[in-house]
Amino acid sequence: MRLTLIMAIITVVLAYQLGLLDPSLWAKAGVNVVRFIPELGVRWDLAGDALLALYETLVISVLGVSGGTLIAYMLAPLASPLISPPRVAFIVRTAANTIRTVPAIL
Repeated sequence: MRLTLIMAIITVVLAYQLGLLDPSLWAKAGVNVVRFIPELGVRWDLAGDALLALYETLVISVLGVSGGTLIAYMLAPLASPLISPPRVAFIVRTAANTIRTVPAIL
């Protein structure tokens, strides 16, 4: 609770220093948002395709999580030097670290 209060005070002080607490600035931002929203050009005729793509994305993510969980569950004993030979554990852990690092690099 104290940390939250301290961070809130620091945030307000910094916002004041930057001039972000000026009511006229917020009023101008509100006017700009009201002006900007109609210009977004939402195409409601594509809503069905967008929902289908959203569903497909969710299915792919669930498939990836469940598949990754199964693979991790099967390989976890091989990565432990207490269960498998130390060389096998080293190779499995190195492979797991390499696979985990590739998306971070990309």
